[in-house]
Amino acid sequence: MRSRAARGVIATAAASLVLTAAMVAAFVVGGDSGEVSRDAYRTSLTAKLHHDGRLAIPENATAAEEDFFLTCLANGTYSTLTAEALRIVIDSDNIKTMHDADLGRLVNRAEVCRTEVFAARDAGSADRT
Repeated sequence: MRSRAARGVIATAAASLVLTAAMVAAFVVGGDSGEVSRDAYRTSLTAKLHHDGRLAIPENATAAEEDFFLTCLANGTYSTLTAEALRIVIDSDNIKTMHDADLGRLVNRAEVCRTEVFAARDAGSADRT
């Protein structure tokens, strides 16, 4: 009986070791989790804003305002969009193909960021007078 139990323990340990080794090998070889980097997301999002007028950079934006808007939009949506939506921003030529809920989050965030740009402009104008 003892030898049968010992063989079972050894078999379980061997299977666990093989599984662990396979997972480590996949990671080392470059098993991609499919995660999108924040920088890649921002770059792709910036290039695709013209696909939807609701995502437009504020008119007559200075370089600083444009950078603020893009940072606000990318940082505000990177962690709230689904992985599928992030992949669409990176891989697709048309971001309107993403799920309505994700596109809605993107549009809502663009409105918030645009409002912040206008508020900063107004505050700057008030300071100069």
